[in-house]
Amino acid sequence: MRNYFVTKDYPSSLNIPIQRIEGIGKKRSIQLKRLGVNVLGDMLFYFPRKYEDRRKISKISEVCENENQIIKGRILGKETIKRGKHRITRLKISDGTEPIYGIWFNQPYIANILEVGKEITVLGRVQHRFNTLQILVKEFTVKDTDPLFAGRIMPIYPSTSGLPQKLLRRMSLQAVMSYKNQIKDKLPKILREKYSLISMGEALRHIHFPPTFHDLSLARQRLSFEELFMFYYCLSEMGKNKHNTGEGIAHTEPNTLKRQLANSLGFDLTSCQNKAIKEIENDMEKSAPMRRLLQGDVGSGKTLVAVFAILKAVSNNYQCAFMVPTEVLAEQHYLNLSKILPPLGIKLEILTGSTPMKKRTEILTCTEEGKVDVLVGTHALIQEDVVFSRLGLAVIDEQHRFGVRQRTDLGSIHPSPDVLVMTATPIPRSLALTLYGDLKISMIETMPPGRQNISTFYVPENKREGMYDFIRELIKEGRQAYFVCPLIEESESLNVIALNEMAVLLKERYFNEFTVEILHGRLNKEEKNDIMNDFRDGKIDVLAATTVIEVGIDVPNAAVIVIEGVERYGLAQLHQLRGRVGRGRHKSYCFLLGNPRTPESKKRIETMIKFNDGFNIAEADFHIRGPGELMGTQQHGMPRFKIADLEGDKGLIKSIIDECGNLPFTTSPEEREVLLSLYRDIVTDHDVN
Repeated sequence: MRNYFVTKDYPSSLNIPIQRIEGIGKKRSIQLKRLGVNVLGDMLFYFPRKYEDRRKISKISEVCENENQIIKGRILGKETIKRGKHRITRLKISDGTEPIYGIWFNQPYIANILEVGKEITVLGRVQHRFNTLQILVKEFTVKDTDPLFAGRIMPIYPSTSGLPQKLLRRMSLQAVMSYKNQIKDKLPKILREKYSLISMGEALRHIHFPPTFHDLSLARQRLSFEELFMFYYCLSEMGKNKHNTGEGIAHTEPNTLKRQLANSLGFDLTSCQNKAIKEIENDMEKSAPMRRLLQGDVGSGKTLVAVFAILKAVSNNYQCAFMVPTEVLAEQHYLNLSKILPPLGIKLEILTGSTPMKKRTEILTCTEEGKVDVLVGTHALIQEDVVFSRLGLAVIDEQHRFGVRQRTDLGSIHPSPDVLVMTATPIPRSLALTLYGDLKISMIETMPPGRQNISTFYVPENKREGMYDFIRELIKEGRQAYFVCPLIEESESLNVIALNEMAVLLKERYFNEFTVEILHGRLNKEEKNDIMNDFRDGKIDVLAATTVIEVGIDVPNAAVIVIEGVERYGLAQLHQLRGRVGRGRHKSYCFLLGNPRTPESKKRIETMIKFNDGFNIAEADFHIRGPGELMGTQQHGMPRFKIADLEGDKGLIKSIIDECGNLPFTTSPEEREVLLSLYRDIVTDHDVN
């Protein structure tokens, strides 16, 4: 976890090594260091994960069952009971209203250290069992007053075995009492005032020991703002250092091919497409390398926008690389681009891992000599033997299937080409700003005219036959259908129909009067291409497939998709699969089948039925799974914050990014130097994104 609360200037009272603190030996100091706590001051930034309201001590006669309660009373008796391998220690406690039994499991020493007649305060879960009132003790104290046990809102820290909460609280209290506001505010004054943020000192005191939950909220707001601000400030500075070097390409010549393409389309671009094209062209005309993310729903026309960027580069005598994650998608893009680019006099080629050696050598030679204008391919495009003569633009489609390193490799050529990244499905804006914080964002939020809304239904098993009847009628009308299965072959551990089994049922029973074919990743390239071409040409009525059809397949006549084992897919993948239909003028349908048992899988189905719009689906997925699971923390460089929350704080993120851009105009030179110093500390200690 990266630390955006850089504090290398602890005062001496906080710079005490943890092994010198009372109660912390060698073993505990090692455990604390693993948690990032090396000196006492680090406890200030080791934030609680939750809080318990321990301000009220309940009378035993008024306790609520099945809730954590604090009670105080006198010990009237004690006993240790042996049940099998377990030992249960029971203390009878009374406060004069009613007795209750304190229960400890496998802690026989409790009976030895607690004496009958003594006062005790205990915290635990109250329950009624065996006709007696019991409290399962989590913590206790025999002191009259203990500020680290009761009488306040108590912090609960992330911990590991051997590090009791009392120890962590004692260290936090010592740190809070020691620093006495000696940690300076790093946020510019104008931001603290504009957003009504409390001081850093007050925030640190109240995040650990809040007098009220309102104070806790203000503390969390202050610390979240600072953490997010420093994160985006670092991204902003890194973007300047990486991309504003003047080593890019200024595509200043007019886009002479733009009008030719626009006139040949036969339809008008949407306002969102026109806006995105303008934003991209403005970037490309600057000497600083373009780094832009193009967001749009399935079928919103992202690729066409990218084509206009390609024309801009070619009009300026530069080459383009168009990189996608799979060979199937590369072939699809190559086929679509072949209808657009060669008629404009643009030389187009495709290079994938399975390109024959002779053809590969020919393409490589022509690319190096500048005879290829646009090269489509997979990750093979960033291999060392691919040399461009004048690479001016790199278009990266379906970015979430690539690693960040591949994007960086393609964009690190000198002079640095412009880079346009296209996402497979929309990403929530707050998440996009975080994952691609050094990229500008263009949004295509409207669909092209004529796009059909897809009617989505969950089909229980007893309605399957009726679904088949409905699909047969559609095929008789000339439409085509997809059937998607999560597995090729049957699995003993998974209760889901396999593709091979489904294909037999479709061919021999349900659609025996139609042409049925099967498509999956184990087929060789020629077989896959032949099947897809036949399906595209209408020679195949029903295509049974795995998720190999997830992205990029464009068959306007396909009007129905059946997705088996719906509980096996995430929302983004379901939306991508559904996007294979509804691409033409025909009313389209998506049928979901499976056995959803978890609340999450049921929620995904409800979301698919409710929404057709990918942006709404992305937000729902974000809410269901959270940002780390949604994108894959390690694979995609998702930041792990100490206190900020990408979903809960998304309202702040846009404001913070805007503030980072305005800093030269709103802050003093002294404040900017403080921030730059912090930035240097952070990038020295950590590899920020």
